[in-house]
Amino acid sequence: MDFVVEHKVKRFEKDLGQFLMSLLSLLKTGMTPMQAMEAVANTLDDESLVKAETMEMLEALRNGVNEERAISRFGERILSPSIEAFIQVLLVGKRFGGSLADSLERLATIVRKRIQFKLEAKAAVGQAKLSLLIIVAVLSLAMLVLALTFPGFKEAFNDGLGRSVLHFVIVCVLCSLVLIRKITNIKL
Repeated sequence: MDFVVEHKVKRFEKDLGQFLMSLLSLLKTGMTPMQAMEAVANTLDDESLVKAETMEMLEALRNGVNEERAISRFGERILSPSIEAFIQVLLVGKRFGGSLADSLERLATIVRKRIQFKLEAKAAVGQAKLSLLIIVAVLSLAMLVLALTFPGFKEAFNDGLGRSVLHFVIVCVLCSLVLIRKITNIKL
């Protein structure tokens, strides 16, 4: 279920950056926000979640729903922090008549940087996981080589103290693996 939700958010955020930049361009030409949203939504793919949410919001407005209520319901089925920022920019722009274009430009920059950060963070986590696997493989291979080539190595673990040291090392390695797994299991 988490995979489906995350995939949906990724699809939405990918289109949201393009949507915001196109919306910004149309607002700077003098279009009203609602006209600009409809024009930009029509340029998006039919499968686009941003297009579906925008069209749903515009349909609600045509059916007489209050603007603030229709805007606040935008993207409520998609769990993305970018949506809340977009909604707040639209609502503040409506209430105070500030420069909606400037606010959207800042928001578009933030959304693009956030997506870029997520990709970089995932790459860093992936690199850490790969490094962990390589270290475990090298250590396992070294233990196997030692056990096969040195007869005294096997004898050391037949003794009670040697067995205790081996068990301690195994427990430490397993605890380290669990700890590293928890650290690298970041949800972005």
